[in-house]
Order: sequence, then C-alpha cells, then structure tokens
Amino acid sequence: MEHNIVLTGVGGQGLITLARVISTTLLNRGVNSLISETHGMSQRGGSVIVHIRIGDILSPLSPIGGTDLMIGLELIEAVRQINYLYQGSKAILNDYMLRPGIPNVRMPGKRDLINVFRENNIDYYIIPAQKLAIEAGNIISANIVMYGSLVASEFILQLDYEEAINTLSNLRFKELNIRAFKKGYNYFKNNFR
Repeated sequence: MEHNIVLTGVGGQGLITLARVISTTLLNRGVNSLISETHGMSQRGGSVIVHIRIGDILSPLSPIGGTDLMIGLELIEAVRQINYLYQGSKAILNDYMLRPGIPNVRMPGKRDLINVFRENNIDYYIIPAQKLAIEAGNIISANIVMYGSLVASEFILQLDYEEAINTLSNLRFKELNIRAFKKGYNYFKNNFR
C-alpha cells in the first residue's frame, strides 16, 4: 500500500500544519508516513509544496506524474503543480485565489484554472474553504476545513473521523479547529457523496 499526496498553496496558509495533522492521524493508526516540504518565499506568500508519502516508501518526494492526490489551498499554485498528478488522480481544491502583490498583473479566472484539471482528466472537488472557515469562527482555519473534506472524501481510507477529531484536540484553538473540520467534512459529504 502506497499513497502519494501533494499539498500546494502559499506561505501563511497552514500547509505544514495540515501535513502534520494528516501524518499524525496516520501514525496514530500505525500507518507509516513521511513529510517533506519545499518552499520559496513562503513567509511572504510564496509557493509552498508539501509532500506526504504513505506506506513503505524510501524517497521523501512524491513522484511527478505519480501522485494520487492533491490538496490545493490556492488555485494558481494548484495549477502550477498539476504535473505531479496523472489522469484519474484526485484534487481537493480550495476555491481561493491570492492576488499577486505586483500591480497590473492579469489574473486568470477561477473557471479557467479549474478547467485545467478537467482537461487533464483529474477528478477535482471544489471547496469554499475560506467561506467555511469564516463560518467556523476564523479564516485561519481554512486548512482544517480542507482536512475535514479530505477525511470525508475517504480517498485515504486510513483517516478516521473520530481519530481526526482527536488529532485536532492537540492543536491550539481546539474548538475553532474542530468546528472548521466539521464544516469541511459536512460540505464534502453533502455535495460530493
């Protein structure tokens, strides 16, 4: 059994926290996982990629063209990393786009970005994580909304609802994170199952 996951987004979105939560939940079930991160100017909103490899693996990085699942916290960054996926891979995507700090930059439309996944035969699921995080109490919990969606998707069968909640109990802002998790979980269940 081997699964390869890539988390994409920009600095400040909590990608590393998300990876640690996923990995901790897996480790608590006795499933081997390895995290590796690569990032640019992450503290300034730059690109961040986090690899999670599950199972009996030796290399820390997910293979290009051999990654089973992408969790994209920012749409432009998700499209930039689509080369990790193969036809039939899955992508859980936040519908959020970060405007570059450079003036007069032409931004692609959300539909254009989402169409890249469709054109590459990637099964994609769009989650309004920013909106759901605000409903949960704070926009900073959008990463945990995405975690809830991941657990609800059952794409990684080793992730269990109760164990996922228990993992969140060890984080700061426990109540906020549990509310955000449930928002993402319920959104996925109600819209994609």
